[in-house]
This record gives sequence, C-alpha cells and structure tokens, in this order.
Amino acid sequence: MAAFIQSLVSDSRRDDGKHFRVDSIYRYLFKLGRDNRLPADFRFEVACRMKTLRRRRRWYSGWIKGIKVRYTIAIIVLVLLSTSSPASDLAREQRIALELEDAILTGYPLRLQSGQLTFFAIHTESASEKLLGGAILLHGRGANPNWIDVVYPLRTKLPESGWETLSIQLPITAPGAPEEGYQALIPEAFPRIDAAIEFLRQRQIKNIVLLGHSLGARMALEYLANNADQAVAAVVAVGLPASRDKPVSGTLLALQKVKLPLLDIYGSQDIGPVLSTLTERAAEARRAQNRDYRQMEVPGADHFFSGLEDELVQRVRAWLNRVIADRRAVPAAGKL
Repeated sequence: MAAFIQSLVSDSRRDDGKHFRVDSIYRYLFKLGRDNRLPADFRFEVACRMKTLRRRRRWYSGWIKGIKVRYTIAIIVLVLLSTSSPASDLAREQRIALELEDAILTGYPLRLQSGQLTFFAIHTESASEKLLGGAILLHGRGANPNWIDVVYPLRTKLPESGWETLSIQLPITAPGAPEEGYQALIPEAFPRIDAAIEFLRQRQIKNIVLLGHSLGARMALEYLANNADQAVAAVVAVGLPASRDKPVSGTLLALQKVKLPLLDIYGSQDIGPVLSTLTERAAEARRAQNRDYRQMEVPGADHFFSGLEDELVQRVRAWLNRVIADRRAVPAAGKL
C-alpha cells in the first residue's frame, strides 16, 4: 500500500514538477476512490482522512477569523491609546518647572489645572494703579515660561504699564522629536489656554490678550480659530511662522477665521517661515475682513529680538495701549 500511495503522489506532480500539499494529495486520492480507481480496502482510509481534513479546515478557519478579530481590536485599542495619550513630555515639563521655581525673581510661580492635568505658570501682577488688562504669554518651540528671549522681557516689563502677565508652560516634546511631534502639540495647548483665561477672569480682568512667540503665536491663532466665543480682546503674534503649502492650513487657515485686533510683529532678519509668508499672511487677514490686522517690522531684529528686547516691549505695549485705550480701564486686583 505504501508503494501504491507513493505512485499516486508521483502521479500528482504539477507540470512544474512541484508536489501538491498533503491535503491536496488526499483530495486526489479521494477522487480516485470515488471513481473506483483505488483498492476497496484503501477507500475507507482515504474517506476518514478527508473527514479529518474537513474538520481541521473548519477549525483553522474559525481560529484564523478569531485572530483577525482580535488583531483588529488590538489595532483599534492602540489607535485610541495613541490619540488619547498626550504628545507632550510631561516628565520634562516637571523638570523644567522645578528648575524655574527657585530662579524667579519677578512674579511668582503657580500651578494651573486643566482637567486632570496640572501645569506650571508664572503670574506677574501690574504695578500700575489702573489695570489695562492681562496678557497670556505663550512661549515658542523648545522654550519655557521664563525664557530669556522674548518671553522674559514681555513678562516682566508689561506689568510696569498696567498689564498683568501670565506666562504658561505649553506642551513640549522629548528632545530630538521630529517636526510632526510639534504639530501634535498645538491642540494640546488649547485646554491650557482655557485655564489661563479662566484664571484672569477670576481676577476680574476684562481685557485679555494672547501674546505668543513663534510656535506659541501659531497656537494662539489656531486656538482662536477653534474658540471664537472666548473673551479675548486682541492677539500679538511675535515671529509668526507659516507654511505656503496648498491647500491652505495651519497659520494661514487660522488667519481666515480670526477677526480680532492682531499685531503680526517680526524682525527684518527673522527666519524663513516668517519672512517668506508675509504676503500670504496679510492676504488671509484681508480675506477674513480683519481691519484690525497689522504687520510691523522691527529693523535689525532676528527671530529672538536679540539685543532689541526693549524695542519689542515698547512696540507691543504701544500697540496694546492704542487698541485697548478706548476700553474702560479697571482698578488693579486687590485695589478695588
């Protein structure tokens, strides 16, 4: 019988000389048995083997389907976890906060709450008898609420002329993260801006402005594009980067939706994404029919206004005072 099976196996070769699989051979044998081309004592053995193969095939089919279902569920869970997990490096944020707390000489550190998240901020009260408003400072990529460039000068100098400042820690990535990591941070900043606005509201501050640098400026604009009903009086965007990609997205798309007074201030030696999109930014503001949009160049300034910090503060303060001057000034908190 073994020799007989071997001869059948040999007969079951394909034209290319390769054997069928074992179950294919038994199907071939079963066909021969059905055509009475097998010995009678061997037909029963082949028939039993075919039943076994059919049961095994049904079991494999159900097992594979189960794997597919479990695999699909696992993918869905991983996607949900990846979208719900914060892109920000929270451990790094905590280290920055601990380093900054003891080094703050102007203003005082505090923690703000946004849902389950607690994040660092620096609040500086106004030294003026009359309070013009409150400015929420949004730092740039790789910076922090007390960053020496742009943020610190504005945070400490504006309070001298009637503006409280609240500089908040924005989401940050791990060192060396790709560009896509920074893009994912933008919507994560929105709840923090909400919390900062609420903090100033609790202090009875009515004229609230967002003042962002670089990535922080973009976060401010995209926040306002998605939260048009918030009580923000104006926006200052320092070194606002944009992309000329089509279709319009990011900064340029946000500019189509923001109709608040907006100062787009930059240096004559700023970075490429700022200088190369001046025309596009102005065009999108016109598309939004924002008559209070203004571009302002500071001659000689780079992206960080190095050596021209006082010039930056003076220009921002003058623009804010001019825009908010017609609003009624209120007494400073604690001086009612």
